[in-house]
Amino acid sequence: MNVSSSVVIKAGFDLDEKIWIVESSDVQGLNVEAETFDVFQAKIVVVLQDLLEDAMGAPFDLPIEIIAHVRTRVTGSTSA
Repeated sequence: MNVSSSVVIKAGFDLDEKIWIVESSDVQGLNVEAETFDVFQAKIVVVLQDLLEDAMGAPFDLPIEIIAHVRTRVTGSTSA
């Protein structure tokens, strides 16, 4: 596994399913989803720890950067 000095995760909010999901990551196999961003972030840490322990075989202490985006919509009507 090729992990640099940090782990970058791109996350998005699925409006249809109403969950946060991992869209891409530096760590192969990282698949996490959650209904709130706080739970999503906590799950990321747990799953990453497991994946990295298996892959790295040595102690590690890496910062995690989660880049999150949400698409939403605003609508209105014109009133006379």
